[in-house]
Amino acid sequence: VFNTLSNASNRITGEAIRAGAIRATEENRQNLINNARELWEKAGNIKLPTVEELKDIPSWEKVKDNTHDKIRLEGNWVTQMEPAHEGWTRIEPVVRVLMMRLHKEANNQGLINGHLILVSGFRNQKYNKKVKGAKQSQHMAGNAIDIKWNGFRSNGDKFNQLVALARRLGFKGVGYYNNFLHLDIGPERSWDFRG
Repeated sequence: VFNTLSNASNRITGEAIRAGAIRATEENRQNLINNARELWEKAGNIKLPTVEELKDIPSWEKVKDNTHDKIRLEGNWVTQMEPAHEGWTRIEPVVRVLMMRLHKEANNQGLINGHLILVSGFRNQKYNKKVKGAKQSQHMAGNAIDIKWNGFRSNGDKFNQLVALARRLGFKGVGYYNNFLHLDIGPERSWDFRG
């Protein structure tokens, strides 16, 4: 079966080339990919994660004990998931990459000093209902995080600069709360529940 399929594939490829199809070199393929990436980002889309950034996402094993140097967990939202790791592992990889980019840039710009504290990530339907989250919450799709940091204040110049940085990096939804900042990659919008 394998030989039959392989021969058929080779025959079809050969016919396509004889008919004028161009077989791209690896260098040409890479240029096409890079051009598509540039067009994607110029259109206002999130800068796509690189392979290296995806590899650098901390595993559950590295964050669960709150010993990671960039991300710490706070609250019982993680333990409410079944299994517990879903609160972290079911956050979309692009969101986790954006969070790591935010951590790096915010530290570089002096907006925060140290790690980000993840107050909420992925929520299953049961837990979202328990905390009275929105019925179509971006948390349930793994598209949202709630964060704070050492010395968190939900106002002031540094806070506003961090929000602007988060938007530039690709977070579209921003929710202002007294004790944390909500960020998501859903539609562009914002709300303010600070007292």
